[in-house]
Formats: sequence, C-alpha cells, structure tokens
Amino acid sequence: MKITMTTLMTIGILLGLTATTFAQGHKPNATARKRQYEQQQRIRQGVRSGELTKVEVRSLEREQREINQEIRQAHADGIVTLGERRDIQQEQNQASQHITRAKHNRRDRN
Repeated sequence: MKITMTTLMTIGILLGLTATTFAQGHKPNATARKRQYEQQQRIRQGVRSGELTKVEVRSLEREQREINQEIRQAHADGIVTLGERRDIQQEQNQASQHITRAKHNRRDRN
C-alpha cells in the first residue's frame, strides 16, 4: 500500500513537472519582439542620419509591419511552434540585411 501511494505521488509530481516545463517552452517569443524593436531603432537612426530615403523607409516599414503581423498570428493561439519561430527568424534576418543594404547604399535623403 505504501509503495503504491509513493509510486502514484511520484508519477503525479513527474507529470506536473513535465506539464510545467512543456508550457514554459512554448511561451510567446519575446526575443522576436525585442529584435523587431531593435530593427525599428536602426531604421529610425537611418532616418535621423539621412542614410535612408523616403522610399527606402516606406519599404522597410512595410516589411516590419508584415513581420509584426506574423508574430501576432503566431502568438494568437498562445503557442509559438518551432516552425513559426524559424519563419519569423528567417524573415527578421532578411529584414536586417535589407536595413543594412539600404543604410549603406550611398543614397541619402538630401
């Protein structure tokens, strides 16, 4: 009897820990939002310094809006899957390259 109760309690605790760990692993990805913020700051800095033209800013802002929309859609069900994270990260990598290219293409607002 004592062994059965101990075994059941141990199984219950392990299931509880597993469920908690699983839930924590699928929280909405704050890293993606932080990276979006940092990319937005890079765009703003490019506007202030005159490195970006109005057309470039419009294009980069549109790209940022699309990525933000994808992040919102991924978070809508409360679980961000590995595939969604990969897609978002790939789009953010491309956006980062676009920002760098636009800032260093020798065109300026003036």
